[in-house]
Amino acid sequence: MLAYKNRFHGHKSVSRVKGKSIQTELYRAYYANNKLGDFRVAVVTSKKISKLAVDRNKIRRKIFEIIRKSRILEEKSVDIVFIVRSINILKISNIALTKLIEDSLKKTVLHQ
Repeated sequence: MLAYKNRFHGHKSVSRVKGKSIQTELYRAYYANNKLGDFRVAVVTSKKISKLAVDRNKIRRKIFEIIRKSRILEEKSVDIVFIVRSINILKISNIALTKLIEDSLKKTVLHQ
């Protein structure tokens, strides 16, 4: 799990992330710079994706773990909100999802 300082707290803090976006077939990610000195990440999975909380939590844990292990956002001061668009994110392998997330972040967030 990501450290407490690297996660959003409260609903209003997520709604304040207005900036650019990355879109794939599995998720959309909004990102904007922050003044905190650390990155923050949130994963939003609605009931439209899956009615089961177990599935929604698996998706959240999967994305948080990829971000934590990749260390791609260390030294960055950015807020990122992932909005999951498809339940197929559970079916894709961790390696493929890691590559997808890292590639999309390298192209956009890291080149600001």
